[in-house]
Amino acid sequence: MKHTPGVCPVRRWGMGICAELCSNDSDCPNDEKCCHNGCGHNCIAPYTGRIWSQSDRYTHHPPLH
Repeated sequence: MKHTPGVCPVRRWGMGICAELCSNDSDCPNDEKCCHNGCGHNCIAPYTGRIWSQSDRYTHHPPLH
């Protein structure tokens, strides 16, 4: 079974289509992931950037001048 790197992007709008178009990453072409779309699952490009954690909010960064 294929596991695509990255995470499913956070949805910023309402529900997607209510259909199960995939059940795992192996069902998806190229480097797409099988992600929940608010109702069903579909293949979409994963987010592969830095994942922020709650502790990142409290990390000290020196001021930029």
